Amino acid sequence: MHREYPTFFRFDDRNPEERLGPPARRGHYDTVILNPDFVMAHPAETVLNRSIKTVRDRSITPFQAVIEFKLHTRGWSEGRSRGAIAELGKLHLSTDEAPLRYLVLLMRYPEPHVYRWDTYWPRVRDAAAAGEDVASVFAVHWIDPNREPEVHWFGPWLSETRERYGKG
Repeated sequence: MHREYPTFFRFDDRNPEERLGPPARRGHYDTVILNPDFVMAHPAETVLNRSIKTVRDRSITPFQAVIEFKLHTRGWSEGRSRGAIAELGKLHLSTDEAPLRYLVLLMRYPEPHVYRWDTYWPRVRDAAAAGEDVASVFAVHWIDPNREPEVHWFGPWLSETRERYGKG
């Protein structure tokens, strides 16, 4: 496992569905599980991925899985919703790097009204539902004691989990 691992590509947060060259930025994954075959076949410099120009054997998938984690304690906002959608886009762009890609977003929703939830959640939900190749889960704990916590998941989770807990 490796934390804060650099992506093998550059992308633009404003359009996270496209790989771009400079001046777009290079992202990082929160956590990756490295493929042992990738580690064994490459020198340390390539495995550490410090330089985007490092040559690697593209026939070997570098990761077994990529995981992005987010914790929001103030509910949705324009920036947080755009950030979640950008993370989904980055994971979608990572198809060649990892067969398993996950986004886990935990949220404590502290506001008694749900205006911002009703405004921003549909955008994130639609992006997550469209990304069928990325498994994502959104768990929400409401400050309102009359509301039960909610869990929404999308993508290729294990069918056993779907049967037990339902979908989305």
